Amino acid sequence: MKHIVCYLVLFCCALQALPAQTFDEEFDEYVKKGMAAFEVPGLAISIVKDGECILSRGYGLRAATGTEAVDGDTVFGIASISKSFTATALGMLVEEGKLRWDDPVRKYLPDFKMYDPYVTREITIRDLLTHRCGLGGIAGGTFWYGSDLSSTEIVRRMEYVKPAMGFRGWFAYQSLTFLAAGQLIPAVTGMSWFEFIKKRILKPMDMNRSSVSIDGILHAGNAAVPHARLGGRVSPVAYRDYDNMAPAVSINSSAGDMAHYMMMFLNGGIYNGEQLLTPGTVYELTTPQMLVPLPDLPPQLEETKPMFCSYGLGWFVQDYKKHKIIAHGGQIDGLFSLAILVPELSLGVAVMINQEEEGLLDAVTNRVMDVYIDKGKDVKDWIPIYVELKNMIEDWRQKKAVELYWRPAQPRPASWSFQKLAGTYHDEAVGDILIGLDRGSLTLAFPHTPSFSAQLEHWDKNNFKINWSDPYIPSGLLEFTQGTDNHVKGLSFKVPEMEDVDFSELNAVRK
Repeated sequence: MKHIVCYLVLFCCALQALPAQTFDEEFDEYVKKGMAAFEVPGLAISIVKDGECILSRGYGLRAATGTEAVDGDTVFGIASISKSFTATALGMLVEEGKLRWDDPVRKYLPDFKMYDPYVTREITIRDLLTHRCGLGGIAGGTFWYGSDLSSTEIVRRMEYVKPAMGFRGWFAYQSLTFLAAGQLIPAVTGMSWFEFIKKRILKPMDMNRSSVSIDGILHAGNAAVPHARLGGRVSPVAYRDYDNMAPAVSINSSAGDMAHYMMMFLNGGIYNGEQLLTPGTVYELTTPQMLVPLPDLPPQLEETKPMFCSYGLGWFVQDYKKHKIIAHGGQIDGLFSLAILVPELSLGVAVMINQEEEGLLDAVTNRVMDVYIDKGKDVKDWIPIYVELKNMIEDWRQKKAVELYWRPAQPRPASWSFQKLAGTYHDEAVGDILIGLDRGSLTLAFPHTPSFSAQLEHWDKNNFKINWSDPYIPSGLLEFTQGTDNHVKGLSFKVPEMEDVDFSELNAVRK
């Protein structure tokens, strides 16, 4: 018996030593291999285990054309991981008795309105945080993305966004309701969302490299430059100002700071001895609230297929290899991130990259989880699998683009002269959309969104190719539709769906 006990002690010690070895040279080579395969200039990662940060490291460059290296303090926009911060902030207010999860939103925001009066009356704080309000996926991006509209004005315009499904009937991921949720904070505290997050979350957790607005990343000193694949090449892109959607998307952080955030959640709401959240609130935030349809995964990912998938309050909750995981990704122009918690293993991993390659995030985080779940035995190389899937998806998108947008143009003239097409068109939520005439060519402009300006090139009959002024916006087609009186009725957009914008939601009619 004594020999068995000694063997078990030695075995456990070997397992405890495993991560330090695994996340050294071999892991570095794995990450570098993945970055090369996906053409990602820079990556930062932090791993926490059993209450300690065992790795906070950077790889590659902040800018593809530069020489400054990424490290554990390099700041990235973490995008939609911000949603978990907003939910955390509201959890603090619930603990203080200033809110209740199932209170009607209008109890605190009396002017708040949705398209359906029933939803306006019934929608609760919990509904705002679970993507079940009836709006379609990424709803409202046509008027908030890159626009000069204030947060208050964006929330006001939610009244004009038509539902795509029944209230509480289906999961559809979007950001508008998290913006509305953020407005609850000043309503009950008198403190802005920005100040509350800094004072109540970032400062107590020593997240000194983190910030809450575009100014924070612009003045960080050590910040990753966003990159995207434009015209087949990985190129730098400008930082997009998301401050008008801050509660959903605007937080910036580093690998080192994200380690603090993950440790707090894994330690029952305690950071550095201070109880920032009660265990009950941590449980509420990370417990399934809304079912998410299980994805159809290709055979290459069959072993990662979850048995359940759901959304908590600001977090996805599902399983990976029979272990419950709590996760959220973030995607903004040129900057992608992913944070995963495995409570059963007291494990957390956060990865941030400055290029739009989700497959690399999955390849790295899967590798880290596999080290602990599979105890270092035959740890899979996920990189070629995700590269293969990326290529398959790209081929599918190109074929779809040809089918939907770029069929060979026919030399058919438009039904109306360009002079008759020029004018003002109106969508309830977006407002006016302007079609101008400049030296014989048509132009397109969204007055509140400078990036949504374009030159229109006649393509076929009443379809015009949209050549956006911002190269990040994907080209598509605009069709002038005809009414029953043979006059121009309105505009119809056929533009590839972006991460935050679906132009098909527009219903612009001639004024």
